[in-house]
Order: sequence, then C-alpha cells, then structure tokens
Amino acid sequence: MTTLEEEWAATEDWDERKEVIRARFAETAVSPLVDGALGMSLVGAGVATMVMRAVRGRRGFFSGLLSAVLVLSGLAVIGGGAIVRRSTRISSAEEIVREHLAGLDPLARARILKDMAAEAVPSFMRKARHSG
Repeated sequence: MTTLEEEWAATEDWDERKEVIRARFAETAVSPLVDGALGMSLVGAGVATMVMRAVRGRRGFFSGLLSAVLVLSGLAVIGGGAIVRRSTRISSAEEIVREHLAGLDPLARARILKDMAAEAVPSFMRKARHSG
C-alpha cells in the first residue's frame, strides 16, 4: 500500500490530488453502523438526563442545556451519516446514468432527458403551467 505522500508525488494536477484525498477519506470513513450507534447513544444519554432532571424536579435553563445539547448532537451525527451515504449513492448513480447516456446518439439522448425531466416535475406543476 502506498502512502499519501507517494501518491501526491505521482500526481501533478491539483484535481488529481483532490481525488486521491477523497479516495483516502472514503477508505477511512466511519461505517454507518458506528455512526448510528454513536448517534443513538448520544440521544439516549440526552433523554436519560432529561428524565433524571424531571425526577429530581430541576426546572432551570442550564440544567436542561446539557440534555438538549446531547440530543441535538446525536441527531446531527445520525443525520450527517445519512446525508453522506445518500450523496454517495446519488453520485454513483449519476455516473452510471451519464455513462449510459454517453453511448446514445444525440437525438435519443435528448428524448430520454426530456422524458426524465417530465417525470421529475410533479403533475400539479405541469397542469398549472399549461393552464395559464
């Protein structure tokens, strides 16, 4: 396995270096299972502190601040992992679609793109556009 410095020395272009960095980051990214476990544990700790605060009868702002921070940070971890996974799936699907479209003649490509755009627009928007 090559080091990052060796790969950088082999690449002259900054765009190629960015791709090397992205590939390395994807290799070391935290798995979805760990993201979910960490996020759920933070949410659970926040809920537990809320319950303990209610049992003890504390009503102050600062006593509830820790609970809110734990819950919100847990939701951010869960949501951030989901967004990263979704954007990865979207970009890989986009590459596949672009490869397939590149193999078509221009007329067929235009027709497919027109049909896809028409399907993407909700039906109520199409009706409103044609009625005016």
